[in-house]
Amino acid sequence: NDISKVIPYMNKNCIIIVDDYKSGEPNGFHIPCVTRACDDIAVEYKDTLVKSEWNKLGKGFCIFTVV
Repeated sequence: NDISKVIPYMNKNCIIIVDDYKSGEPNGFHIPCVTRACDDIAVEYKDTLVKSEWNKLGKGFCIFTVV
C-alpha cells in the first residue's frame, strides 16, 4: 500500500528499495508476503516501474525504478 501511495509523487529514475525480497537461508529470514507484495506491485505498475532484484547468501532486495 505504501508503494502505491508514493508512486504519483516520484520523479523519473527515482528508486524504491524493498528489503527481504526472496530472502531466506543461510543469512536471511524468509518473509513470503514481502516477495508477493513486490511481485504484485510489479504487475500492477508495469508501465511505471521497472523491477530488478539482488540476492546473495539469503539476503535479498527488490529494486523498483520509475520510468
